[in-house]
Amino acid sequence: MLLRKLIKIILVTIPVFFFLTLMSCKSDNKIKEDNTFSIKGTINRYDFKNIEVELHQAIDERGRPEKTQTTQMRNGEFVFEGKIEHPAFASIIFYEGDTIKYTFNFFNEAKNINLSVELPLDFKPVRLPAFNNLDYNAAGSPKTSEYKEYLKLYRDFFENSKTLQKKLQVADNDYYDALFSKEPDSALIKQKKFKNDSLKAVWLSLEKEFKKQYALKNKESVISLHVLLNEYGPKLFDGSFEVPEINNILEELKSLKEVPLYKSTRARYTSIVGLKIGDKAPDFSLENPSGEIISLSGFKGKYVLIDFWAYYCGPCIAKIPKLKKTYAKYKDQGLEIIGIHGDKNAKKWLGVIKKHQQTWPQVIDKNAFKENSAVIKYGVQGFPAVFMVDPEGNLIEKNIANDDLENILIKIFKN
Repeated sequence: MLLRKLIKIILVTIPVFFFLTLMSCKSDNKIKEDNTFSIKGTINRYDFKNIEVELHQAIDERGRPEKTQTTQMRNGEFVFEGKIEHPAFASIIFYEGDTIKYTFNFFNEAKNINLSVELPLDFKPVRLPAFNNLDYNAAGSPKTSEYKEYLKLYRDFFENSKTLQKKLQVADNDYYDALFSKEPDSALIKQKKFKNDSLKAVWLSLEKEFKKQYALKNKESVISLHVLLNEYGPKLFDGSFEVPEINNILEELKSLKEVPLYKSTRARYTSIVGLKIGDKAPDFSLENPSGEIISLSGFKGKYVLIDFWAYYCGPCIAKIPKLKKTYAKYKDQGLEIIGIHGDKNAKKWLGVIKKHQQTWPQVIDKNAFKENSAVIKYGVQGFPAVFMVDPEGNLIEKNIANDDLENILIKIFKN
């Protein structure tokens, strides 16, 4: 009954908004001929002292924002100028020293944009969930207006699901209470886990359908791509969507095919369906810390464990000690490991290698998530991602779980 009721709420609420946004998004993809943008911002908090303002903008193929500009706020005002080819997800962050005072998300585009932030008197300097940070206006940015409407719609959807959220919270607490009890009861743990997982599945199913319906009703808007790839909740490549479903969605959004985010998304999909166990492992030629070019083909005759990782990935760093033991145990038996850093930040990459003394070959994929990068060729959706290649260069294992690695190696080197 709960699932049916929530779906009914969604189906009743969404169509009106979808009609309005569909009518507005057909013309706002146009950009200024010189691709320039100008952001002039004001904030009503004069008690913010020595404030540094950062503009973070999605400049990589995954649509994730990176810091692109920094300025000082003067008399409650700040300015950013630059060039942008397509509308892109962005954030404004206000810093006082190392403390974040306020942040909000918007969409930057090649227009003259006036941002004005009106914070309530009882505002406290904490970083709130983005769908609550709506205390700003963005005159001159149709995409931001559209994005804010999405956030409001998501907030309403979330509020209408409060009953389910409360049940899920209770089930979650009950499960962990049973799991960490002084006298664990395996039958009780199993029962509580089943209930918790079942409620999570209901919520994720609703959230997935909400995001999918938004995208399909706003096919010509880059907001739809962002929602499916980077907003809260289920995402295209986190296992929530079936592979054929991803293809169908991308076909529906193909009017965005010239947008870099669409191109990289299509490439990621192609790599997922294209690379299979038994296929020839895609070759790559990437720089090691000394600037030398390392290629997979140079390790023919050995079993090669390809470890995709990134400096900001906690699980990647956590498994380094285990990889050290693995390398020491199997290196002389014919195993090689190649670590591929899937981020262009070479300084951070080198820092991790030095700190953790990773002695196996390391290379950096500076074009990660761009077409023809190693990350894309192997269909990497997130880090860590581990693959095994046999001495003939064939892929024999993909997406190896940390706990499964030793058993795979025992099987390979049992003789």
